[in-house]
Amino acid sequence: MAFTLTLTTFALVACGAQSTFDVQLSNGNDIAIELDGFSVTNQELLELITSGQVNNLNPGVAIILDWVDGIILPELVEIDETALDATLEFLESLSDEDLETILSSNNFETIDAVMDAERLHVMRDQAVRDSIVFTEEELYDLYNTFFAPTTTDDDYVDVLEDGDEDETPTFEDVRDSIESFLVNERLEIPGFSESVLAGLRADAGLVIYSDYFATHYTNFLNAEFTGETEVATSTSSTVVASINNQYFMLEDFFNEAITRHAFSAQSPLLDHINLQVLDRVYNVSQRTINDNITQAKIDLLDWFYPQMEWMGLHTEEAIFNWFKLSHLQELAFNDHVILDDSRVEYLHENFAQDRDAFHILVDDYDFASELITRLQAAGNDEIRDLFNELAIEYSTDGSAAGGGSLGRLSLPSQMVREFEDATFALGEGAFSQTPVETQFGFHIIYVENFQEVPSLNVIRDQELERLRTTPRYLENVMFNLRSEQNIIFHNDALQNLYNTLAAANRRSIED
Repeated sequence: MAFTLTLTTFALVACGAQSTFDVQLSNGNDIAIELDGFSVTNQELLELITSGQVNNLNPGVAIILDWVDGIILPELVEIDETALDATLEFLESLSDEDLETILSSNNFETIDAVMDAERLHVMRDQAVRDSIVFTEEELYDLYNTFFAPTTTDDDYVDVLEDGDEDETPTFEDVRDSIESFLVNERLEIPGFSESVLAGLRADAGLVIYSDYFATHYTNFLNAEFTGETEVATSTSSTVVASINNQYFMLEDFFNEAITRHAFSAQSPLLDHINLQVLDRVYNVSQRTINDNITQAKIDLLDWFYPQMEWMGLHTEEAIFNWFKLSHLQELAFNDHVILDDSRVEYLHENFAQDRDAFHILVDDYDFASELITRLQAAGNDEIRDLFNELAIEYSTDGSAAGGGSLGRLSLPSQMVREFEDATFALGEGAFSQTPVETQFGFHIIYVENFQEVPSLNVIRDQELERLRTTPRYLENVMFNLRSEQNIIFHNDALQNLYNTLAAANRRSIED
């Protein structure tokens, strides 16, 4: 079996080979999620959803930085509210179902939460831009680079081809454009924005009360830009971070982590639960999983471990668990996603036959009819060559040089409706028996090289593969299996988020 990455996310056990997690909840042993035969405690939940990396940044660190920036940036920058107003207007214009889909897919509970995130993004961008200052000398240097005359004549003008004289713009005319160019150039420097924001946080006295999160933040900054960065740390059993004598309490941090990351696409929480759920449904031997890993190593050769690293799988245990979950989900999909015969027959009857299409386009109906008469008089083995000759000689569009060829067409095509209907009504090797009128004129159409209609079994396999690579179908299977194992949430926020996701999945399947 060839190695594939189709049925599971990349997040499973993404925190392998990381420093020891050192944030401990006072109620860490309390049950957060319960299913038949196993449970997830609050502490396990916290570690699952704030470990590893999301877009190169640890999720827990991201929560801390949002809290910090939300305090310091409003006092440092003024932002243009126009873009925010446009975002709010767009969100408020959505239907309830579309809005709920957007919110749930991005782990937002309300429009206000979306707007808070957007405002923070705009403030960060403005803070970085405000930090960029250029001297007059730097601006003049770029002005001279762009606009210095190619002659020493003081009266130099650039004579355009149309005879108009375009005088070299003055420095003041283009000053704003030059400054904007330099700002954008600075923003493109890798790590520049993060270095500015890190400096603002340090100046405001950021302290992180966790070596785990502090190490992740330091590693992130040092990976983003050259130079060593130190992050102030301390210890506390109730505080995660502080700034300006304000404290981010562990309980608030935990609640924020649940809201933002419990069921995000990169969170390993559902992968962890799914592995436990499927392990109770299917009896899969360790040898089977090891055989799959061996085959993947054969397929990928020297790329195997780099691929695993890229997926966040840093240990042999993490790799094994990923392959085990992938295999178990394959079994679950095959057992629960079943196509009934009527669906397969419908797909077979409506199979879009690709074909090579040719046409001759003329302006006159009667002349098009004359050309059709000439084609009807030709022998079957002469029609294709004659059609190409007539297209080259008489067709009025750009396809004439290629014998009227329009290339390979399939449904839906890029052609106007009248042309499309006529083209896909023709049989193999057939041509139009009457001119086809469109807004462009009168067409004679010829088609050949039909794609063979697959058998019912082939169509069934193709449709199953399409469903297999569409995440919502496997997600639906897992929602049902978790329900069968009586999943219970002892946290209201988790329960509400999960219910929203389940409802969105049901709608997508119905659609």
